[in-house]
Amino acid sequence: PPRPQGPPPADRPDTGGCACAAQLAWSRLRHVGRGGMGRAMSHMTWPLRLVPVVLPPWWQALLISAMAMLAAAVPRVVALGPAFGLATTYPALVIVALYAGPRWAWLVLGIEFALTLAVPPPVPAAMARNLAVLMLLAGAVTVVVSTLLRQALVRLYETNQRQTAMKAALGRSEARLELAQ
Repeated sequence: PPRPQGPPPADRPDTGGCACAAQLAWSRLRHVGRGGMGRAMSHMTWPLRLVPVVLPPWWQALLISAMAMLAAAVPRVVALGPAFGLATTYPALVIVALYAGPRWAWLVLGIEFALTLAVPPPVPAAMARNLAVLMLLAGAVTVVVSTLLRQALVRLYETNQRQTAMKAALGRSEARLELAQ
């Protein structure tokens, strides 16, 4: 016999049961991952992703790196003045590592470190050097963690793709089995 289409049995008026929980579960099963307005979407089905599976071309990576550095540095320079360095650009490192990849994040960290050495904060020289090294270490940890997060999200996306393909193959197999019976 063909499988019933529509809501689960607990939600049908002739069977009774808890309609609310069954309907909620049914709507989640139908809508998750399909996209569209008013429907639940997983982060991997969004049309624009922060973590692309394939790294962008060099010009896009350069553009996002420059924009992230500017977005992080300009508010700090406006608020505190240029004498306070660029030590708070860690969110920019996260965005660059997730979107453009680890190479670009290391490059941005190197540029930020060089700029921090070129324009040290208004503290004694030894302290400024120590602060720059501390910024470099914290930035390196930020890049490593962001790179690991990117790798995990890409693996999750690939696993979801394989699962979707397996579900489609299973559905086709079940349809063939139903026809054969």
